Amino acid sequence: MGKSRSRLKARTKAILKTKKRKTNSVKNKAKAKNKEKNKQQSKATNSSGINLKKIIPNIIAILLIPIAVNLTMSLVKQISNINQLSEVQVYFLAGIVAYMAFDSILYRPMYLYVLGHELTHVLASWLCGAKVTSFKVSSQGGEAGSTKSNFFISLSPYFIPLYTLLLCLSFYLTQLFYEPIAEYQTQFIFLIGATWSFHLVLTAHFLKTKQPDFTKWGYLFSVVLVYIVNIIILSLPLAWIFDQVVLKQFFLTAFDTTKDFYLEVYRQLFL
Repeated sequence: MGKSRSRLKARTKAILKTKKRKTNSVKNKAKAKNKEKNKQQSKATNSSGINLKKIIPNIIAILLIPIAVNLTMSLVKQISNINQLSEVQVYFLAGIVAYMAFDSILYRPMYLYVLGHELTHVLASWLCGAKVTSFKVSSQGGEAGSTKSNFFISLSPYFIPLYTLLLCLSFYLTQLFYEPIAEYQTQFIFLIGATWSFHLVLTAHFLKTKQPDFTKWGYLFSVVLVYIVNIIILSLPLAWIFDQVVLKQFFLTAFDTTKDFYLEVYRQLFL
């Protein structure tokens, strides 16, 4: 009886030692991780205590603001050339207005948006050669963990209209095997307008709150970059649906006005 008790005590001690080792191992790993993080932060901070990782994105964002403004003005100028609407164009605009009315009066499909948002994170991770480590979706928010992190993976859901792209792909593939679907082109254009409006309205809604995706790369930099890419992507369907919107002219006008602005600033400062 005494021997069995002593064996039991020995086993218990061995188990406790093993648990202690594991706990110490986890703590040591956490400490090492924090040390590495602090080392990286100290590298990004110069001798004056200025954090370059925070300042550089903000400087880039300020330099990008004239591009955002001139792209907007150029697109508005192109849209102002539209003086007569065809049936297809009416359906596209009707889709945009229909979703906006649905969102503001009836229901805001948050779960659907969050699902598309997190799926875009997943697709962006795969495109960058990363593995997805977690995936959660709810109407309050979601998460898509990845083994890599860059601004494309973080910000892609804010400028890629996933449902619009899936709709276009579905229509194109269906057309390959079932040609009569071309008769429903106007309804397809209506859905393009509605899904694009869904993307823009809910992206704007999310921009009001402080998103972790934005704080990681600098809030100002993220907002300006997302805005610029959205304006450029928005110009593509507009040029496809409206003859009066000329893509080449849109980019040339934006480029010329931005170039003139930067040259004028340079002259004022250095000449």
